[in-house]
Amino acid sequence: MKIKVQAQHLQIGDIVGSGEKVINIVRRSIRMSSSKVAVTLKKDGHQRTVQWGKYTQINIERISHEDKYAGGLTDEDLGVDGFGP
Repeated sequence: MKIKVQAQHLQIGDIVGSGEKVINIVRRSIRMSSSKVAVTLKKDGHQRTVQWGKYTQINIERISHEDKYAGGLTDEDLGVDGFGP
């Protein structure tokens, strides 16, 4: 399902508009402003970290929990380590 969410509400496994998968999210850090979110994205073996304002609207495709496992996908296929936020 494609939806718009604020950057602070991204989840690991979401796919952003550029086709990159969210693999890590840092919402609070000593090195980062409290109004920012650091998101690590991965696509085709390349990964990058971006900083977005926490209220920035991001277009994403989110696979529901039921759809993930009904389609035979594993956590490894989705890039999820099972230790989400």
